Amino acid sequence: MCGKGTSFLGTVSVMADDALVVLTLDTDYSDSPLWSDEGLLDREDIPLTDATWSALEEWARYYNDHHDDSHRWTRGSQRLPYLERGHQLAERVAAEIGHDFAVKHVDRIFRSETAATNPAAANALREMVRSG
Repeated sequence: MCGKGTSFLGTVSVMADDALVVLTLDTDYSDSPLWSDEGLLDREDIPLTDATWSALEEWARYYNDHHDDSHRWTRGSQRLPYLERGHQLAERVAAEIGHDFAVKHVDRIFRSETAATNPAAANALREMVRSG
């Protein structure tokens, strides 16, 4: 499932590098599905490409549009495409932020094997870690 240059590290329980900063990709009735230990991240916090932010926001809207007030899917068949798209987006964000960071979605963690394709996003995360 992982694209070239991105590795799937397995489930959260196999993460060995405690110093690794892991972002979480998860929808929760918000515009942004990207989280850090400090809370929800948005475009002002981490300058991912506009295309990536748009894809993340579209994915979050899909979740919001297809869940009822009890956090259940309005149709069960919507869950699998949602999960698959989430894995794709986690992989995409991991590539942008580079090998110094990882992205968790559900029980999988994705980490790029290369430097950031978006150095500005990686630098913003480094600054958040320093100041956090």
